[in-house]
Amino acid sequence: SATALRISFFGDTTHTITQTAGIVNAHIRLDNASEIVNLASNLTITSTGSLTVDLGTLGIGTFTLNLDSTFTQSGGSVTVGSGNFDVQGNFTQTGGSVSDVDFDGNAHNSTINQSGGATIGNMSVSQVAGGFFKLVTSDLTVTGNLTILSGDGTSALHASGATRTINLGGNLIMTQGTLGNTTQLRISFVGDTTHTITQTGGTVNAHIRLDNANEIVNLASSFTITSTGS
Repeated sequence: SATALRISFFGDTTHTITQTAGIVNAHIRLDNASEIVNLASNLTITSTGSLTVDLGTLGIGTFTLNLDSTFTQSGGSVTVGSGNFDVQGNFTQTGGSVSDVDFDGNAHNSTINQSGGATIGNMSVSQVAGGFFKLVTSDLTVTGNLTILSGDGTSALHASGATRTINLGGNLIMTQGTLGNTTQLRISFVGDTTHTITQTGGTVNAHIRLDNANEIVNLASSFTITSTGS
């Protein structure tokens, strides 16, 4: 069956995943605290599979992990070096950390949900077009940069029906697409540090907020917030 096979790594040791061809429809799971699973090649998990990290470390390194389905994390870490972690399906964190993630997929509306002290390092949204979007369904903690790379005029990163806050520890970069749909998405700069905002394209409907005494937010370009933001 396309949805019944699970690959669960076990043992407090280091494993590798190598894919030179073929199709991975399986559910990949890490659930031992001291184990490490490193990619030794690019890896694609199809929409009938999934990736779950409960404990341990998933190392992507210089490779690309294309996840066409759901990502679930309750603990452990996903570390990305110079490679890429591309997620098209729903993304749910109830613990743990992901160093870098890119939400992409031209034909996918998917959700991003975070709780339990989980964190994302650098977060980007790309290749979202045709009226599809990534929907923030909880407050998020992004300790690094938030980058909106592409999308048409009605697509990119939106909030669900309630006000959702992205607590941003790094910089905001807009090149295309839409940040915020109506009045519900808030970008709150956090940390006593210096941030920058860069906009070379796209539309900002979000509410931008500074509320830490020692932080500095500098514009690195002209910046426009529409009438639905603030």
